[in-house]
Amino acid sequence: MANGRLSMRKIKELLRLHQEIRLSERQIAESCGISQSTVEEYLHRAQRAGLSFHKFRDCPPYLGPKWVYARSIIQELQFHAFTIL
Repeated sequence: MANGRLSMRKIKELLRLHQEIRLSERQIAESCGISQSTVEEYLHRAQRAGLSFHKFRDCPPYLGPKWVYARSIIQELQFHAFTIL
């Protein structure tokens, strides 16, 4: 993902296309103008963080993608802490 993080609008669209329209990762990548690996990464992060399009849709825009990253990091840390102990 050479261009950095995705915008809030693009993340919402990615989740909408995946969860509501049921497009493939390749189709989402083409529609959003991003690589398929970026689509895979964001879908994986959303899954780990327990995000759905409906939950994310109501997230205030000022929180932006940082909210997605923070939630996925917290989820990942909780998972690793549990598996280590």
